[in-house]
Amino acid sequence: MKIHNTHTHRQGFTLMELLIVISIIVVLVALGGMGAVKIMDKAKRVSAQTAATQLLTASTDYFEEYSTLPLGQNYQSDAEVRTDNDLMELILGLEGGSDENFKKISFFNYQNAKGREKNAYDGIYRTNNRALLLGPWTNPEQDDRFYRVVYNYDYDNDRKIREPQAIGGQDVFGNHALIYHVGKDSRVGPKHNRDNVYSWNKSE
Repeated sequence: MKIHNTHTHRQGFTLMELLIVISIIVVLVALGGMGAVKIMDKAKRVSAQTAATQLLTASTDYFEEYSTLPLGQNYQSDAEVRTDNDLMELILGLEGGSDENFKKISFFNYQNAKGREKNAYDGIYRTNNRALLLGPWTNPEQDDRFYRVVYNYDYDNDRKIREPQAIGGQDVFGNHALIYHVGKDSRVGPKHNRDNVYSWNKSE
């Protein structure tokens, strides 16, 4: 006598189970994406901090070589400049800056930028005898990709430099320059310090 198995074997997932699995996968992917963004942002801040530190060293070396700071002929008091060609041709010893850096010494060695022309970022972008130093964020405006340098052009003995008012306006002592980058949101100030980079101790 044959015994018939009355149990049927279910094959596959129900629609509800499938939706639950998909929802879990979506959540995991989103969490992984958020983690990846945080890691990338941290890497960009490290890159910007490295550039700022090396630029500060380059500015100090320039001063020790020439007893003046880059673009010092143009200013009598502390002033802010950008890492556009006017500054970088001096720091890098390019032909265009030979009136001031007449020894054509390259004080700054850093990675080449990614991207081209107005889309360049994260490094030195060169075109013939021109050079720009750009931060790691792809800010829509190229001006927001430059580092900002406040030089101690009055050469006071304690090297006192006042922060830009938008940053806090505090006096900082002991360096030839303050260097900062506005970060991915292109903004400065106490509420926007989280993604900004500073060469001096600046609280969040």
